[in-house]
Amino acid sequence: MAGQGLSSIAFKTGRPGCTLLSSEPHGWRGLLVRSYLEPEMQGEPVRVPPLAAHHIVLMTSGWLRLEQRDADGGDWERFDVGAGDIFITPAMTPTYDVQWHSLRDEPVESVHLHLEPGLLEGMAADLLDIPADRLRIATRDGVRDPVIQSIALELCQSLQSPHAADRLYVDSAARMVAAQVLRHHIASGASVVLKDARGGLPPSRVRRVTDFIVANLSQSLDLESLAAQAELSPYHFARTFKQSTGETPHGYVLRRRIEKARELLRQSAKSIAEVAFEVGFSSQSHFTTQFRKLTGSTPRQYRRG
Repeated sequence: MAGQGLSSIAFKTGRPGCTLLSSEPHGWRGLLVRSYLEPEMQGEPVRVPPLAAHHIVLMTSGWLRLEQRDADGGDWERFDVGAGDIFITPAMTPTYDVQWHSLRDEPVESVHLHLEPGLLEGMAADLLDIPADRLRIATRDGVRDPVIQSIALELCQSLQSPHAADRLYVDSAARMVAAQVLRHHIASGASVVLKDARGGLPPSRVRRVTDFIVANLSQSLDLESLAAQAELSPYHFARTFKQSTGETPHGYVLRRRIEKARELLRQSAKSIAEVAFEVGFSSQSHFTTQFRKLTGSTPRQYRRG
């Protein structure tokens, strides 16, 4: 379904605007996130080639009049859009032209999510009674989707930190975006039936997963490795794990890391940096931030108390 479109990495080449944030250096899988400060358009419109990934754009500030048309000409379609509006362009959408101008005297900023088609196709088998070759994502222009908006803003917030979100969180976020697209942004005419997702994990599988987490706290855990312990797809695992434990996989792992850290701080002479690495944090400062968030004190204060 992806074809030979322009890659998400190459998308920014020649694109107007200033890149504010990007997940590219962090190597997130299945999802690339960038935010831009958009310039006032002048002169020729921007030509957007077919992209290999599904492209979701969220306006986060400003108001503008957006115009677009097919690359071979025709009438311009016009949309007045502002903060909170979302655009979805399916992978391999034919080349089109776009131009815009601001309607207010304030900066125009946006968040772009590039979602790999393989992720949606894999999840379609979990969520929908529809073959992958019949899966068609709808084009959306200036719609509202609070779920995608919330996830996009949270991902951008994580990119503002020196320690971008870990793999488990990003894996979960990418699948939440994909699930929302599959639930609400399938092209009309497709027969979409959500599969029954009731019921949690059997206790034996919960123990297998949690034992694996505890034994590998120092490692960079991801959703696929945890799902493999439960013998489920990542998306079904994430849902059933929460039904069984009351916590998301990411929330559970973070809690167990902090619990282990508290034990080490109280019962060992290891430095705070050593404790941080032993329980799976990439740096002492990231560990301190998360420890304070969950306990209300810094590791140093906790050890002294």
